[in-house]
Amino acid sequence: VLDLSQAIDPARIELRSSAVLVIDPAKGNALVARNVTTARPIASITKLMTAMVTLDGKLPLDEVVTISAADVDHLKGTA
Repeated sequence: VLDLSQAIDPARIELRSSAVLVIDPAKGNALVARNVTTARPIASITKLMTAMVTLDGKLPLDEVVTISAADVDHLKGTA
């Protein structure tokens, strides 16, 4: 297991994000934290709902999903 707290000096990480939280999963401590107490809107409701439906439905997380031309939303030009 790579110990990121030894490999990277968090003070030297340059990010453009106004808020960020990186946690060392082995130790549970924050390696980088910026504006962690500020409430922010969700970045993508679609991604959140996809994750919730997948997890609630107990669907396999390693299943390959193929998106075809029939899946394209021609009104908005999105898949």
